[in-house]
Amino acid sequence: MRARGLARVAPQRKLIPHLTERTDDVWRLIGDGALAAAREVLRKIERQLKVLPQ
Repeated sequence: MRARGLARVAPQRKLIPHLTERTDDVWRLIGDGALAAAREVLRKIERQLKVLPQ
């Protein structure tokens, strides 16, 4: 199941600049307790996902 989910995400990595690094930032922020900042990064990623072609 996980592999199938990752396969769907793989093409989006190319379309969203620095997605891997931004995901790492989110986890670091969560670990540091900076939940509002992590949520903002996730919202930015979400906005970029919404404009991708389906």
